[in-house]
Amino acid sequence: MVADLDAHTTCRVVHDRTTRSKHLIICERKSVSAEVNYGIRFTCQADAVSFVEKLSAEVASRLASINMMGKSITLKLKVRAKNAPIEPSKFMGHGVCDNIAKSVSLNAPTDSAPLIQKHVLALMQQVRSPVQDYRGVGIQVSKLDDQKDSNIKKGASSIKSFLSNKSSLQNKNVHHTAKFEVKMDANNKGQDMLSKTMQGRSSSILDVTIDKKHERWKHFQFLTKT
Repeated sequence: MVADLDAHTTCRVVHDRTTRSKHLIICERKSVSAEVNYGIRFTCQADAVSFVEKLSAEVASRLASINMMGKSITLKLKVRAKNAPIEPSKFMGHGVCDNIAKSVSLNAPTDSAPLIQKHVLALMQQVRSPVQDYRGVGIQVSKLDDQKDSNIKKGASSIKSFLSNKSSLQNKNVHHTAKFEVKMDANNKGQDMLSKTMQGRSSSILDVTIDKKHERWKHFQFLTKT
């Protein structure tokens, strides 16, 4: 009777046993999406654009509600098969369709509705089928990242970029200073060589002048003696 009672309460998840976190299996969300496969009948491109705008806003709202952002956006389309009737047996149903999926990866995670819409419309332009044959449209955002982690990563990236730019600027300044010092040393060496050369030339000129005066004095003494 006790065993039956325990099984009964366990099946109903009614028990007073302590549940440890290591026994829990936490399923982490992998993606956020919104998809409509009923009643899709676009008459022109403007209808499709308007629908994508609303669907992108819904996906962005779902991302914000769980404080997540995504780096991959996928467009899912159901396109009426080539031989399928325009209107299926089920009223406003999608009928027999070809499933098409196109994805794009972003440089940074986002939960922005306009950005999601922009990329989805770009993916939609890659599909050659006319919008009149669309029978289902879905948007999925995957590679999710927590908003706080994303903001921390952005802040760290900005600080790293700032420090690297500052370091490169300092290196440039040091490089220019070194060049300037080398130039100054070269100029100083040149001036020293020039001054030494001028001193050498001056001394040689002075020696020549003294020699000439000495010769004249000797010549004068010779004349006076004679």
